[in-house]
Amino acid sequence: MIGFMTFFCKINKIRLQFYILFLKRNIDFIFEGYRKNNCSSVTMPKQSIKYLALTAFVGILILHHFFAYLGHFGYDDMHYARLAHDLTNAVFNPEDHFSYRLTLVGLTSLSYRLFGVNDFASSLPSLLVSALSLLLVFIILRKEKPAILVIGLALVGLNFWTLFYSDKLMPDPLVAFSVLLAIFLIFEFKFRKTNIPTIVYAFATALAVFLGFNAKGTIVLIVPLLAYFIIVDLLKKRDMKFWGLFVGFSVILLGSYFAFWQFYSGNALARLSAITQNSYLNLCSYSEQPFLFTLKRIGYGLVLLSVSHSLIVPFIFLLASPGMTFKKETFLLNDERSFFIGSAIVLFLSSNFMSISVSSYSPMCLDPRHYLFMIPIAGVAGVKVLRTELSKRNFQLRFVGLSVLIFGIAVINNYDTAWTLYLPLVVVSSVLLILKGHASQTLVFTFLLIAALLINPAKMARYARKVNFTKQEQIVRQEVLSRQDSCLVITDQVQKNVAAYLSGFDPSSPCKFYTYDEFQSDDYRQDIPVFLLKNWYTNYLSNMAEHELPYFAKMTKNQQLIFEDRDLNIQIFQLTDFRRPEKLFQSKNNFESEIQGWSTVERSTKEVYTGSYSASVEEYSSTFSISLSRFDLDQTDQLLVNASFRMNLMDAADPQLIVTIEKDDKKEFWKGLPGKKQIKSYGNWLPVSVNQIIDMEDISSDATLILYLWNKEKAELYLDDFNVELSVIKR
Repeated sequence: MIGFMTFFCKINKIRLQFYILFLKRNIDFIFEGYRKNNCSSVTMPKQSIKYLALTAFVGILILHHFFAYLGHFGYDDMHYARLAHDLTNAVFNPEDHFSYRLTLVGLTSLSYRLFGVNDFASSLPSLLVSALSLLLVFIILRKEKPAILVIGLALVGLNFWTLFYSDKLMPDPLVAFSVLLAIFLIFEFKFRKTNIPTIVYAFATALAVFLGFNAKGTIVLIVPLLAYFIIVDLLKKRDMKFWGLFVGFSVILLGSYFAFWQFYSGNALARLSAITQNSYLNLCSYSEQPFLFTLKRIGYGLVLLSVSHSLIVPFIFLLASPGMTFKKETFLLNDERSFFIGSAIVLFLSSNFMSISVSSYSPMCLDPRHYLFMIPIAGVAGVKVLRTELSKRNFQLRFVGLSVLIFGIAVINNYDTAWTLYLPLVVVSSVLLILKGHASQTLVFTFLLIAALLINPAKMARYARKVNFTKQEQIVRQEVLSRQDSCLVITDQVQKNVAAYLSGFDPSSPCKFYTYDEFQSDDYRQDIPVFLLKNWYTNYLSNMAEHELPYFAKMTKNQQLIFEDRDLNIQIFQLTDFRRPEKLFQSKNNFESEIQGWSTVERSTKEVYTGSYSASVEEYSSTFSISLSRFDLDQTDQLLVNASFRMNLMDAADPQLIVTIEKDDKKEFWKGLPGKKQIKSYGNWLPVSVNQIIDMEDISSDATLILYLWNKEKAELYLDDFNVELSVIKR
C-alpha cells in the first residue's frame, strides 16, 4: 500500500510539473515575441497579450482541477471508468449502451494504460478537449482586438458548467468539442481561405461529427444546423463541392460504422438495441408523461434552465442588439459575424425543439451538461456583436434592461445565480452605461465582466475545498482498501462505486462492499468484520436522505466507532449489534373496500394500479390511526414506522407523509417525510417508501399514532396499495 501511495504521489508531481512547464513555455514564447519587437516601453504587443490571455484561461482550467476538484458523481462516470478499464483488457460489453461511447471510453482506456486507474487519468481526456476548445475559440477570435478576444475566452472558459465538467469523466465535453471543431472547420473553409484542399476540410468536418457521434448521441442536435448551412448555401449556390464531399464522407463513415457492428455482433443497429434495452422511466421520459410536461419543456423549460445555470449570458448580447441579430442578412451567413450568430440561434432552437427519440417526440432532458456545446458558439457570437455594439447607447440601454429582467426572473424563481451572476451583470451593464465615451470604457467593462463571471466558479472552488474529495479517497484507501484481511463494508451506492474504482476494479480485493439495500443481517458472520462507512457527501450523491437509511445505519450508538473525520463528516463503525426490529403490526389498504383503522376516502377508477379502485387525494389522503395502548410497549426503546405505497402524481408537487402521535389533541410527535426524490416520472405509478424512528421515552403508552399523505399543492394525485408496518426495538 505504501508503494502504491508513493507511486500515486509521484504521478501527481509529474503532472504538476507538466502543467507548470506548459505554462512556462507559453509565457516564454510571449515575452520572446516581446523582446523580438524591441519594445522598450511597458506596453506589451497586442499579439503577446492575446497569447497571454490564452495561457491564462488554460491555466485556470489547470488550477481548477488542482484546487477545485469536486470528484466523481459516482454513477455514470464510474461506469465509464469500469468500461475503460475493461477495454484495456480487451473486454467489450455489446449489451451496455455506454460501451458504444467509444470516443470517451477509448480515450480513457488509453489514459488508464499510460497512467493507471486514477483521478488524473480519468480527468485527462476532458481536460485536453476543454483546453483544445479554448484554443479553437482563440483561433477564431485571433484577429479581434485583445479585449474582445479576452471577453470571448471568458464567456467560454469561465462559464460555470464548462469549468465544472472540464475534468469530469463524462462524454459532454467531448460532444461540445466535436460540435465546436465541426463548426470551426466550416468557418475556416468559408471565411479564411487557405491552400488546404476542399476535400481535407470536408473529411475533417465529417470526422469531427463522427467522433461526436461516438461520444454521445446528443451530437444529433447539430444536424438541424448542418442542414441549415446546406440549405442556405444551396440557395446562394456556393460551396456545393464542400457539402457534397461532406455528405459523402459522412455516409461512408456511418456506413462503415454500421457494417462493423453487423460483422462484430450480427446486428448493425446494436447500439440502438442496447439503448432501447437499457432505457428506464425518468423525469425526462416526456413521451411517457402528460403532454403538459412536454409543452412546459419546449415552451419555457430550456429558457429557465439557461437562466438558472448561466447558459444565457452570451445570448444577452445577441438580444441586446436585435437589429443585428434578427435581420434577414444575418441568416444568410454572408460574413463571420452572421455565421456565428445564425449558428448560435439555430443550435438553441434545435436544443429546444428537436426530439432525441426516433419512436416518439421527446426533447432533450433539462440538464446543463447536455447543452455544453452551445456555450462556445454562443460565446463567439456574443463577442462578434460586442465588437461593434459595445459603445452604442441603444445597445447599452438594452443590455441594462435585459440584465435587470433576467435578474428579476432569477429572483422570482429563487435561483442562486440571481445574486452570484445577474446582479453583478446589472452592475456591469450600469457601469458601461455610465462610462459611455470614456477612453477606459472597454477595459473597465472587460475587467468587471470577468470579475462577475468568476463569482460562481470561486464559490464552487470554495465548496470543493470543503468537500475535499481527494482526502475522502485517501480515507477509503487507508482505512478500508489497505486491509489485508477479509471484511464486509456497508455503505451507499456512490461510495461503493467509488471504492471499486479506487481499488482499480480488482475483483480479488479482500473487502467486499455492499449497499444498504444489498446487505442483509443474515450475511453477518462472526469471523469476518463488518464495517459501516457513512459519508455525507456520497450519501447526498446517492440521493438518500437520513430517514431513508436502514435502522442499523441510523442508530449507531451501540456500534464501535473506529474512524471519524468531523470536518468531512465521515464515520466508520464496526458493526457488532445486529438487533432486528420486531414486527408489531401491519395494515394494507388497497382502497377496494373499507379497512379498519383507515378513514374513508374518495375512490377513483380513472387511474388504478391494482384492483378496480385507487384513492384520489385532493389535499389529504385516507388517514390511518391506531392506539398504542393495543401493544405492550413497556420495554420498548424505539418504534419504527414504515409506510410504502404506489403513487401516481400528475403534476409537479412535493407531497409528504405525515407521521404524528397525539393524545388529548396534543402532539407528542410530528414529522413530515418528503417523497419527492422518489418521484422519477409524472403520470406513472411509482413506488414510494419512507420510514421514521420514534424514541418512545416521551411518548404516552395510550397515545394514538396517525399517518396520512399531505398533498399541500393540491396537485392531481392518486394512491394505491398503501401499506403501514410497525416494528419495535426492545431495550
